Amino acid sequence: MKSYNNNFLLKNALVFCFLVFFIFISYNFLFATEKQKIKDMAGRQVSISSDVKKIIAVGPGVLRFVTYLEAVDKIAGIERLETRQDMQTNRPYSIVIGEKVKNLPVFSEGGPGKLPDIEKIMMIKPDVVFILGIETSQVDAMQAKTGIPFVVVSYSDFGAFRKQGMESLVLMGKILKKEKRAGELIDFYNKCSSELIERTKNIKSKPGVYVGGMSYKGVHGITSTDADFPPFNMVNAVNVAAETGKKSHIFIDQEVLLTWQPDYLFLDSNSLPIIKDDLQKNPVFYKGIKAINDKKTFSIISYNAYNTNVELLLANAYFIGKTLHPNEFKDIDPIKKADEIMKFFLGMPVYEKIKGEKENRGFGEVVFEGNNVFIR
Repeated sequence: MKSYNNNFLLKNALVFCFLVFFIFISYNFLFATEKQKIKDMAGRQVSISSDVKKIIAVGPGVLRFVTYLEAVDKIAGIERLETRQDMQTNRPYSIVIGEKVKNLPVFSEGGPGKLPDIEKIMMIKPDVVFILGIETSQVDAMQAKTGIPFVVVSYSDFGAFRKQGMESLVLMGKILKKEKRAGELIDFYNKCSSELIERTKNIKSKPGVYVGGMSYKGVHGITSTDADFPPFNMVNAVNVAAETGKKSHIFIDQEVLLTWQPDYLFLDSNSLPIIKDDLQKNPVFYKGIKAINDKKTFSIISYNAYNTNVELLLANAYFIGKTLHPNEFKDIDPIKKADEIMKFFLGMPVYEKIKGEKENRGFGEVVFEGNNVFIR
């Protein structure tokens, strides 16, 4: 009888151990299936949790994409640069999310190509790190050291929103369970782009145009331009700088601008203080620019700040279209349109905050009066 009891207990113990082992294996199997494998924009295969709750955005424009995707509630840490109030008017998303992220732990000073502090990232313990502008080998090293998935995203070309930027939004949307929102953003952008092209495609007589003071890794003067300026392309404008054959930002000599003599001049509003200083040093040059003498010089909102503000790219295109072709855009109020676009991308209209109270940085005519330059 005693032997029978011992055998019975032994069998029960074995069954119990088997059940514990089975539950353990099943749990780990189920847990493993909660992972998703993705290919990031650098072609890297990355395994990520299917339920991402905490994220970090590293590099120019990544936090902007998170804002567009309405996923700011998942941000667990911040670059110090993103908290600077003096830069908010250049980055509308910062105006919108500033209060929500200002007290988050800082893991990096921020800036193009700047490596984050991985020790601080490990303390934050995000489920995933979205990163841009860092060499793939360095990204691999940071992922290996932290054990945290790093996903490389992209932002297309300078001052533009093209295939790689859209694919990055879709990728981030998938990871953050914001696929629908990513699709809405891309559809909205494409709809606006198509509408702008459609409004201007049949115009036969088109003036020559030039964009000056283009921001590119900082603020520059009138000779900083873009030979493939997306807002011009959207309204089928004749960009005089296109004759250079370049497809990006370039610097030109002042003499070249005097040779081109565009009919219309559009200036990045952030560049006006530099242009004003240059005017005082070189008034003869500015007096020789036809578009200034003809009062056909206008300001656009600076839209390249820590990468491209896509909503401002579109808003500028509508303003340029209205300025060049008022009949084709007679139903468009550029300021109302800008707020409509910003509300869609950011959740709220912020044109007046971007424009500023003391110094106008919005749309308007740029007036050259004596040694002074201002927007009217």
